[in-house]
Amino acid sequence: MILSWGLFFVILVGIIYFLLILGFYLGVKKIPEFIADNPLFQTNFSILIPFRDEASNLPVLLDSIAQLDYPNNQFEVVFVNDDSSDNSVQLVQHFEKEHHNLNIKILENQRYSNSPKKDAITTAIKQSKFDWILTTDADCILPKKWLQIYDAYVSENNPKFIAGLVSFQNKKGFLYQFQQLDWMSLVGVTIGSFVWKNPMLCSGANLAYCKQAFIKVDGFKDNDQIASGDDVFLLQKMQKAFPKQVSLLNSKEAIVQTKSESTWQALYQQRIRWAAKTSKIPNSFITFTGILVVLTNLLLLSFLFASPFIENASFSLGIFFIIKLLIDRLLVVTVATILNQKINFLSWFMGSLFYPFFSVSVAFISLFSSYKWKGRKFLK
Repeated sequence: MILSWGLFFVILVGIIYFLLILGFYLGVKKIPEFIADNPLFQTNFSILIPFRDEASNLPVLLDSIAQLDYPNNQFEVVFVNDDSSDNSVQLVQHFEKEHHNLNIKILENQRYSNSPKKDAITTAIKQSKFDWILTTDADCILPKKWLQIYDAYVSENNPKFIAGLVSFQNKKGFLYQFQQLDWMSLVGVTIGSFVWKNPMLCSGANLAYCKQAFIKVDGFKDNDQIASGDDVFLLQKMQKAFPKQVSLLNSKEAIVQTKSESTWQALYQQRIRWAAKTSKIPNSFITFTGILVVLTNLLLLSFLFASPFIENASFSLGIFFIIKLLIDRLLVVTVATILNQKINFLSWFMGSLFYPFFSVSVAFISLFSSYKWKGRKFLK
């Protein structure tokens, strides 16, 4: 009787997981690609870039800023130094001198909360010139037509908040491939949730919003005790205040590239940080999705360790894993097309075998552990 109820529970979880991922997949398939036919140059932008000890990453970002195809008098770049101990500030200063035709500001972060990045963004917004805010990170590469595409989208759709897409810079090795596949799953959830009018995720590496809307929702108030989440917490507040003016920009010419983590330890710290903030996002569907994903992977591990002791456990494990594999691949392949990235089949398969161990361990560690971010330690 216990085994019967257990089998029923496993089947139920599997069906719900399949339907959930199928829903995200259908959402990804449904989203149209935004194409800007002609440059409009109607919107002025303030690009905000917090940084802390990013000397190794800034040169590539700075070069991409110099390549932006947009009138120089219609955008500014506001860098916010968050107590860097390397020569990051000097690099930005040197760039400013070499590109005196660009409007560049370098500010010092004004700390007042438990979130250095949210403080940095708030500091920059207070001194920004223009009403449209664009945020990105210091380890990113901006596409040449980034501002053109956002300008066209703002002009045509009258939004208050726009989530842009982010992909990883190409690298070799299983660590990169694993992160790429995991990230594409998250992008699939992001796109699908926007299409079904319940946006769950976005990335501060490619984000735009109206300054007046930011002020109206009181910025990061009520979540600035949480170190990270400058993107998703603001998304939830904007969605509540402007449900018809929050949108996702699907344009290959506006995809920002970011760096993957270089070590497994750094990846674990990043994912623990993400898990810690996710549990505090005021969206029950996010909580449900997170629990379901962890539970699905926990069941896979349970099958694996129980297979020597329970009859037919190996068969059930195989069926469960294959079904999960197929629906996950359906979502990831579709997202890869949107992000214009290629999937290595062997890395994808090996990553799928490793992912249950990774996701379950991150979930449990995040329940009890603090995490490190930019050289600082934060409590859960």
